[in-house]
Amino acid sequence: MEQVVNKRPDLLRTLSRERLEALVLERTESDEGFALWLDARFAVLVADEASTLLDPVPFRRRAEAVFSSTGSGRHRHSWGERTAGIDEAALEQLIDEAEPFLP
Repeated sequence: MEQVVNKRPDLLRTLSRERLEALVLERTESDEGFALWLDARFAVLVADEASTLLDPVPFRRRAEAVFSSTGSGRHRHSWGERTAGIDEAALEQLIDEAEPFLP
């Protein structure tokens, strides 16, 4: 597995732009979490390149996804609920991505 991961950058470079685009779009259609992540990354890239404000919509959607589900896939009913859990790594990543754009 490690050999495949180490070769991944080279393998990606061999793909045509159209094939890589098709792979990414295929993944967004089957993985909502990836689609939300990709939307947030695009928002960061656009804001960086245009020196504009960050579009908060993709980040809000990702935050809603992080806060709305628990490890069991159920929705949280109260903050004190013992089975309620947040993907802390996903939340931390989201904050790290948005932090440069916070006042």
